[in-house]
Amino acid sequence: MLETNLDAVCISPNATRSQYDEYVNQPTIQRLYYHSAPDQFDGSYFLSQLQQSLHHYPFDIGSNDYELLDHCRKELIRFLATCSKILQELGPWATDFFILRTIRTLKQSVDKNQGLLLNWSDEKHEVILRCMQNPPLDQHITEDTLASQKLVPSTKVDSLVEFLTTIDATSTTILIFVTQRAVAMVLSEILNRDERTKRSFKSAYIVGSSSYKDRSIHFKDLATLKSQQTVLEEFRDQRINIVVATSVLEEGIDVPACNVVICMDPPMHLKSFIQRRGRARRKDSTFVMLFPTHGGFGLVEQWQGLERDLKLAYQEQRAKAEELKSLMADEELPDRTLRVPSSGYVVLNIFWLVR
Repeated sequence: MLETNLDAVCISPNATRSQYDEYVNQPTIQRLYYHSAPDQFDGSYFLSQLQQSLHHYPFDIGSNDYELLDHCRKELIRFLATCSKILQELGPWATDFFILRTIRTLKQSVDKNQGLLLNWSDEKHEVILRCMQNPPLDQHITEDTLASQKLVPSTKVDSLVEFLTTIDATSTTILIFVTQRAVAMVLSEILNRDERTKRSFKSAYIVGSSSYKDRSIHFKDLATLKSQQTVLEEFRDQRINIVVATSVLEEGIDVPACNVVICMDPPMHLKSFIQRRGRARRKDSTFVMLFPTHGGFGLVEQWQGLERDLKLAYQEQRAKAEELKSLMADEELPDRTLRVPSSGYVVLNIFWLVR
C-alpha cells in the first residue's frame, strides 16, 4: 500500500538489519482464561443508590427547564451504563472508586469554576451534581476510606494480576488494551493499589487526545480528564512499566517496543489484532489475550489464517507486478531521440543542445 501510494520501493538497509532483527520480532501468543458469571458480585452500593436516584428522577432539584432535565437524564443513563460495565469488568470496589472519583472531579469543577465540561452551563453542572448527591454518596465513604477497604477484583482482573506476578518487572514494559476510557483509568488505579502488583509495577493510562478543550466530552468520561502528555515519556524512560490504553495506541503514536502486550478483550477485527500484536516487537515478547472460559475458541487461529491469506494475496500480486516489469524491460523501445537534421544537434531538454 505504501509503495503504491508513494510510487516507491521500500528497502530495509543491510547496515541496520541487526537492529531491525533485535527490536522487531514476532511475539508468542498466549491465552488467559477467566470464569465469567453475571452474578459474580452482589453489586456496588454507590451504583445501586444512583440507580434508585435515577428511578425517582426528576425530583426537586431546583430547575424547571425540561429540556435541560431531559439532557441531564440521558447523561446519567450513559454514566450508569459505564458503571455497570466497570462492575462486570473490574468489580464492585472499582465501581465505587469510579463513582467517587467522578463526584470529586465534578465538585471541583463547580466549586473552582473550572468548567471541565465546557459545553455545559453552570446550571447543568449543578443539576448533575445534585443528582449525584441525592443522597450524598460521599458523605460517609470517601476515596481515602475506600482505599482502606479490601480490594476485591473481578475474576478477569484476578487472572490478569496473577499473570503479572509471573513476570520480572525490572526488565519488562507492558501495554494493556481495554475498550473504554473509564475502564483504562480504573484498571490502572487497581494495578497501583493491589498488594500483588503495587510494589513491582507502576501504572498509568492513556485514553486519547480528549482534553479540557474537547467540548464533546461526556459526563461519563469526566473522571478520565487529566494531562497525559508525560505518560509516554515516563514509559520510554521506564519510570512506569505499565500503560493501560484504549485503541488510540494501536497505531499513529510512537510507543516504545514492549515485552508484553495484553488485550483485556479480544480485538474487534483482524486489523486491530495485527496492530496490537505489532506493539510487542521486542525479542522474546508475549502477546496475551483474555477470554472467558466458555468462549474465544478458534478466534486466534481464524485471524492467523486470514493474515496468511492476505500475505499470499500480496505475494501473488507482487510476483505479477515483477513479471510485468520484466516483460516491459525486455521490449525494444522506439528511438525517441530528437535530432535536428540540418545541424546534427540532439535535444536533451528545453535548455540544452549538444552535438
